[in-house]
Amino acid sequence: MAFEEVAALPKLSSETPGSAACPHATENIIKPDYLDFLREQIRLEPRGLEWTAVLQARLRALEPFVDKKVIIADFYHKPSSAALYVDPETGELFHAEID
Repeated sequence: MAFEEVAALPKLSSETPGSAACPHATENIIKPDYLDFLREQIRLEPRGLEWTAVLQARLRALEPFVDKKVIIADFYHKPSSAALYVDPETGELFHAEID
């Protein structure tokens, strides 16, 4: 896709199932309370074992980044999605979640 085509994609909140949405990237500081939230969700297993495994992998990946910035880029083409986690200091991809 050309950049103009990607930029013209609908925002995630306005997309319809089966369509693509404009990629979205954020820079976040990983706080200890977010890791505590992940641990609690892992303990509760609210969405089953498969989702718990996703959260466990996310927790392991994010633990070295407490109080540090990470870039998270989200890509959607419903029903699929991908989240890429990048260390902004090195530019290295350190975690990916692909559904």
